[in-house]
Amino acid sequence: MTHTSQRDDQATNLDVSTRGAAPSLGRRDTFVFTCGLLLVVAVMVYFEIAPWWILLALIGCTLLYLAGLRVRRALNCGTFTWMRLATRPGKLTALGDAVAAEAAYVKALARARRFAANDSRRGVMLCELATYVKNHGRYPEALALYEESAAILAQHLNDCPLDYLTMLNNFAIYYIHLKDYGEALRIMEKAVDLTFALKKPEASGVIYVSVAVLHPYQVLLHLNLAFLFMEMRELAEADAHLDAAGSMLPLLDERGRARFVDHYVGTCALWDCEAGQFADAESELADAGHADYPVCLRVRAILHRVRGEFAEAERLLRKYQENIRKTGTLHRPEMLKATLEFAECLFGQSKHDEAFAALQEAQSLVAEFALPTDAAWKKTLVTWLQRARDLGKADVVASLEVELQRIPPASEQSIAILEKFRIHKSAAK
Repeated sequence: MTHTSQRDDQATNLDVSTRGAAPSLGRRDTFVFTCGLLLVVAVMVYFEIAPWWILLALIGCTLLYLAGLRVRRALNCGTFTWMRLATRPGKLTALGDAVAAEAAYVKALARARRFAANDSRRGVMLCELATYVKNHGRYPEALALYEESAAILAQHLNDCPLDYLTMLNNFAIYYIHLKDYGEALRIMEKAVDLTFALKKPEASGVIYVSVAVLHPYQVLLHLNLAFLFMEMRELAEADAHLDAAGSMLPLLDERGRARFVDHYVGTCALWDCEAGQFADAESELADAGHADYPVCLRVRAILHRVRGEFAEAERLLRKYQENIRKTGTLHRPEMLKATLEFAECLFGQSKHDEAFAALQEAQSLVAEFALPTDAAWKKTLVTWLQRARDLGKADVVASLEVELQRIPPASEQSIAILEKFRIHKSAAK
């Protein structure tokens, strides 16, 4: 199934008139604001101020109030203080200053610990820092931070649910990368339940969140679920969530669309590759806003490799690796597939030593992060074992034979997909 026609209708017509995610007024804010305006009008009428001055005063008060909301939101979110510390390690990593990034991480972690054990600000900071250490391949450390963040933010479900929803999305990605799909689904279930609760706050008791503010979180949730189901080889379920994400893109404001559209396009193209529909994948990528967006780079490399254009595929994958290094190390579990694809590109050019070195890196990822040695991994090792035999690489042959013997007999462990994760296309989105 191709997403090309759908994206032609949705993602390329993103300028439809829609309510943006501007500062939204909660019920209490609305009441205070309305009372304030009425008071201003009453005073001006009492002193017999001209009507046009009253109108200008109302407009000015409204603009000042909205500006105040933005300032208050920035202060509450720690944009200039504690959250700035939490995001600094990632920004320094992107600049290539690993030493400064690690120092900033230590400083930010110490700042987070200064908040009370149940302070939501501590939970938000820990979530951000967990992603930083995860991207540096320090998964046990990331797990401890995610778990602490989850425990804290769960206590603040009624007053800052979007922080908890963000944490759930990030935590689920952690388990998807480790190929622990059962745990990832368990966390995603909480995210889906929370999204439903936010849509009906009167029934769930959580605070009011406007639809416009919630939409980006829903798009992210659908994209993450699509990625999860693609990893599980449940392509039909992944396709349904991509359709749902695509149907919501026009509902985002300009900034939100810019944030998600390339990721959506690249994920759709990757789905086409997983389904063996390479022509559709190429058609998807033709409309990408940024051809060098990481997932787009990887898909372009796959398409060149399928056509036997190994040198160009290698060039694109090296560029892809450069982008990944801006977030952390290449030695992390989510790089397993890309590392094997890189090995194939090198082998296709008869760069045999480099290809087997890349394979060795993939083997170390599986061993270090205890990734499942499933049928696909066994098939990969068998393929490379035959190549090693053909090239007379006795030491590689011996090593691969030993690893293959350690792989336990294949046991199919089906993971039940709850009905809440399924999207029925006949139903209204």
